[in-house]
Amino acid sequence: MPKPPHISASMNQSKQLRRYVGKWVAMSLDRQQIFASAPTFEEVLAESQKKSRGEKPVVFRVSDQYAAFLLM
Repeated sequence: MPKPPHISASMNQSKQLRRYVGKWVAMSLDRQQIFASAPTFEEVLAESQKKSRGEKPVVFRVSDQYAAFLLM
């Protein structure tokens, strides 16, 4: 039986975010694109403003518990 789409999307995001553990990430609202990552909030915000083309990103820190957060 196939998994519901939201579960599969969360699992894919979990795999995608593994390389960002311990960093701040700026992501599009639809969670399809990562604009920037950096060690500090200020750095990721500045970098994402350059790359997001005016779109307001979702900014969060990826912890070692990221999988549990994404699957909720």
